[in-house]
Amino acid sequence: MRCVKERIISIITMIKINMYLKYLPQVILPALPPALALLICTFPSENRLELVFTPDSINLLQIYSSNYTHFSPLHCLSNVTLYSLFILAAYIVFRSCREEGIFWISFVACLLLVPLISAISWMLVALTSWILTGKFRKSVPDFIESPG
Repeated sequence: MRCVKERIISIITMIKINMYLKYLPQVILPALPPALALLICTFPSENRLELVFTPDSINLLQIYSSNYTHFSPLHCLSNVTLYSLFILAAYIVFRSCREEGIFWISFVACLLLVPLISAISWMLVALTSWILTGKFRKSVPDFIESPG
């Protein structure tokens, strides 16, 4: 009798786990950007500097990694917190309107397009600076450049 009871409990547990497993992609995909930002924040500053986009050397990896590179742990933590709150609120709103598909399309589009738009804006800033001052302004602010 005890064996039957243990078997039933294990089946019920497995059913409960399987019910939650279907939500796993909905948790993992939104968690990737903050996890990446927090991971990059642990890199030494020399390595983080290599991940920052500059208009004088256009690199696809830098275009995307710049959006996840922070030079202050507090800045990184505040961005991750605000991102998490925004994504959670947006997901709740879209799900309550039964528009989860639009949420996911928008989410992936933002992950792909925001870094490109950000890089283009930095190139425009550098170009405008060069036109107005005659100096080519890199997008890396002086306070994050490596010393020496």
